[in-house]
Amino acid sequence: MGFVQLFKDFFGMVALDEKAYKRATKTRFKTTFLVFLLIAIAIAIGSVFIIKPKSGGIGGAFVYLFIYSLLLMPIIWLFITTIFWGSARLFGGKGGFQAHYNGLSITMLWAVLCAIPFIGFLLAGAGSLWTIIMNIFFVRELHKLPTGKAVFAVMIPYTIFIIILLLLLVGIFFLYLTMTQSLTN
Repeated sequence: MGFVQLFKDFFGMVALDEKAYKRATKTRFKTTFLVFLLIAIAIAIGSVFIIKPKSGGIGGAFVYLFIYSLLLMPIIWLFITTIFWGSARLFGGKGGFQAHYNGLSITMLWAVLCAIPFIGFLLAGAGSLWTIIMNIFFVRELHKLPTGKAVFAVMIPYTIFIIILLLLLVGIFFLYLTMTQSLTN
């Protein structure tokens, strides 16, 4: 899959086009690597405008952020895919892990918006909310699940993540209260 077809498929998935989801289930790793490469470049460009590099200048910061993003992204994506693939399998999904890893990576292309200075991260975050819907359609297509099961297979990991995040935030809040109270006494 070439660069142009990748973006056609992404925009097809955004528009919830069934054919784009069918093509995504057949994505190869070279396409996934292209996605990681594009996102690493976008994150590096966007981050250079947000952080102020102290040494090495903007070029050094760009190279550092690019390499860091490119190395970290596949590992994070492996973890995320494992959770969603496992959830789909619990609901009777039949799709393979590698097909899930590669195909679902296309939904990450929202992160290319990070290259827009200052607002790119906000735009990418907003687009990522639509990724939930895209994930449901992808899981339904790849794992041959009914829509209801696909919704549960996708929403359960998101719900667990939100609960864990809220618990962490509550814990941090109470830790902050405890620390400020002990400092005032």
